[in-house]
Amino acid sequence: MHTAWGSFSYDQAEDALRVTVKPQAAEFHNALAYDFDQIQPNSAVVVMSWDKLAVPFKVSVNVSEVVEASLHNQMRGLTQYTWDGWDDAATYLVDNKMDLNEALKYEDNSIGNEERFENLMTKARILDALGRSSEATTARDKALAMGNAQQLYGYGRQLQRDRQAEGSLCGLQVGGGEVSR
Repeated sequence: MHTAWGSFSYDQAEDALRVTVKPQAAEFHNALAYDFDQIQPNSAVVVMSWDKLAVPFKVSVNVSEVVEASLHNQMRGLTQYTWDGWDDAATYLVDNKMDLNEALKYEDNSIGNEERFENLMTKARILDALGRSSEATTARDKALAMGNAQQLYGYGRQLQRDRQAEGSLCGLQVGGGEVSR
């Protein structure tokens, strides 16, 4: 039980988890220590060390499932009334190649709250990922038409990072130090 002190009132029936492990010889640790090795996006090996023993065990979680459930719950709160909460949730889904149809619904909610350069660009990314390129182009063109200089500059830099800028930035012609439509 998590409220018990020490082992004086320990009752095995109250264990949340019980595992069988094989301790390994290790360097001396004067106090209990935890190290995290083999760190992956959804798991890690925890090494519990004390005295001259170490016990490694793997901890993993289905991150995609946990995050999707969390996003769904968060969108039921105050966040649902702003454009950026929906946009952030959709961006997470498209960045991680998760439920793209849900991402599109989230983005449509974002646009329904307030149509902006940011959420139109995210919608274009989602539509591209869904293979709906003509709809993606329409959303992207609408975003570019309403974008300010800083947003357009940021988009151009993104294209450069993605190695997509080869003389033309989606209709923006680059040449001789000038940018024109």
